[in-house]
Amino acid sequence: GVTKEGTANFRTNNGSDLSSNNSRTAYKKGADVVLHKSVYFSKATGIKLKGMKTKKKFKTEKKAAAVCAARIRKKKTCTGFVKKGKWYYLATSVYMFSSPGYTSFIYNDMKLNYVSASTMEEDY
Repeated sequence: GVTKEGTANFRTNNGSDLSSNNSRTAYKKGADVVLHKSVYFSKATGIKLKGMKTKKKFKTEKKAAAVCAARIRKKKTCTGFVKKGKWYYLATSVYMFSSPGYTSFIYNDMKLNYVSASTMEEDY
């Protein structure tokens, strides 16, 4: 992976654990990255971001990404968006879980926390 330190400094990593803080952001090798409205999102199949806003759904990836990108530019909370079935939903939490049937598009600058568990209840 790679760690971004400051505005333009990068270094390579040789470990398998990701660790980020306010001055560093870690990126894992192998994540698909998509670009929407000048904002990069990492695509993670089988991952669900907690904090999905299910009252508002979008038909396309492009529309969900545009709304999330606009929120990010306005300094409003959007950690990415999640696809479940044929719909896309915005997410506002920094926690993500293994969950078959979901694909998450994660805003790269967010400091995310991955929770690993063999079984995770929906309302945990």
